[in-house]
Amino acid sequence: MTVIATAGHVDHGKSTLVKFLTNQETDRLVEEKKRGLTINLGYTYFEINNEIISIVDVPGHKDYFKNTVSGFSNVDGILFCIDATQGWSQQSEEHIQSIKWLGIDNILFVITKIDLLKEKFNTSKLEEKIKEFKLKNLNIIEYSSKNSDVTKLRNIVFETFSKERSSDSQPHMWVDRSFVIDGVGKVITGTSHKNFLLDIIYCDEELLDIRDTKSTKESFKVALSSKRVAISLKKNKNESIGRGSLLTNDKLKSYRYFLLKYNETNETFNTKGDIRIYFGTNNQVIKNIYEMKIDSNLYCLIELSTPLPGLLKNYFLLHNLKYNSFFGGEAVFATNNTHLIKNLIKHSKSKLDASNAQIFTLVPKLLNNSENYLSIDQFVISQETISKIETELNQNFELINKTGVDKYFEQKYFIDSENILNVFNHFSNLSFIKNQLQKVNILEIDFELLTQISQSLTIGLEVNEINLATYDKEATKKLFMNSYLFRVSPKIVITKEHKNLLINIVNSLKDEFSVSDFKNAANLTRKYAIPYLEFLDKSGVTAKIDQSGTRKKLV
Repeated sequence: MTVIATAGHVDHGKSTLVKFLTNQETDRLVEEKKRGLTINLGYTYFEINNEIISIVDVPGHKDYFKNTVSGFSNVDGILFCIDATQGWSQQSEEHIQSIKWLGIDNILFVITKIDLLKEKFNTSKLEEKIKEFKLKNLNIIEYSSKNSDVTKLRNIVFETFSKERSSDSQPHMWVDRSFVIDGVGKVITGTSHKNFLLDIIYCDEELLDIRDTKSTKESFKVALSSKRVAISLKKNKNESIGRGSLLTNDKLKSYRYFLLKYNETNETFNTKGDIRIYFGTNNQVIKNIYEMKIDSNLYCLIELSTPLPGLLKNYFLLHNLKYNSFFGGEAVFATNNTHLIKNLIKHSKSKLDASNAQIFTLVPKLLNNSENYLSIDQFVISQETISKIETELNQNFELINKTGVDKYFEQKYFIDSENILNVFNHFSNLSFIKNQLQKVNILEIDFELLTQISQSLTIGLEVNEINLATYDKEATKKLFMNSYLFRVSPKIVITKEHKNLLINIVNSLKDEFSVSDFKNAANLTRKYAIPYLEFLDKSGVTAKIDQSGTRKKLV
């Protein structure tokens, strides 16, 4: 399926064009029919070449601009209508600016009501206006609801938009409509991102109880491209799901602060006055905005009135309500760490260009292009920084243990608790257990022996049984003493890398999880799962909380 949205000034023929293509009306509200204009989002489709072209018909009137931008979420392209008798108009400009900053690069400009002109429509002004756009596909055609050939027009639409729009953002769906059907219950709809799974869906970190999922003329489990989706819900605790809610396949924390990277431009944005942000189908007036330059790129830090899930690589649109101007780009980082926020605000006020390593300790991957960094989840860090932190920790050992490692790392290095353990894995003589620093005694290590043992064990968690008696006893003992090797059970020995893998698996689970949850996440049999869980209990990573084996995370 391909999903496209209409755009253009009010009364420039968007709904008429949609009806012409689909033989269906999208204006269904009494008020819409009475006033002869689109107020809410309308949805319909047509079939061609065994494909479905789904259309989101958006309002053109300025009073319903919020609805308009909601309709652009996750679409593959735009049908942009321009009245041949009126030409470029106020909402034409607002819509094209919105589309530009939202990064939508497939546009079919349709010159409507062409039958009312006595001479050919001059496209030179339009071509000049869109010259600045970096569009993947661009086409300009003329159309009349009285004289045009519907089959020919459908083929043009198909050829223009049949290539799916690429996006690196994680699979998701912004809800654009919710309603209740008698005998069915609550239904929510939206345009899904490609590869969005419909069997496990979260909203605000809550797993939804789904009754059924449907798309146009089909039921399905996976959306391999953008699709119009309707989801019927069973009774859910979160009754507030509606337009502006974000659905994802993995839990996403919500954040009050987002760092946004402006699209490449020579233009400037006036940040004085009220500014509304559009993020998918969600919109709100932001509390604060701070502009800054990092590695010669322009960014803005925004403080939201209402926190939003941390969906990154998603486009956003800023609208200055006073000056009716627009700007936009991509979300690259989200945080609730107020200590980091103070540092970012301080940098914005300096008006200076800085490197990302001067501002962040853990640099978000989306802000860093260097390969000479260590990877830590969604962040990177230089070996130089690792060494610097380890030296400082050794120098302030007692003070940090009085303060607590969590608090110290959050305030000093802007590193949140979920990433501390991954940082410690790169230290040579420090460990971190139950919020306290512990020094590791470094002895002479036989790394060649460690490599031999590691290769014998294999990379995966279903390690081979090995006879350690065949290796040098003292050298092997030093590997255990310095936490390069661990004995899980009389028959199971693992390396430091295996332990880190186990910890990452635990971190991916809920705060409390069952043996089955762990087995499934680790893809292990019970032969390995139980000893590993008992090993993690002894290591202070997990704790058994009932007789069934349910665990809770400790770090």
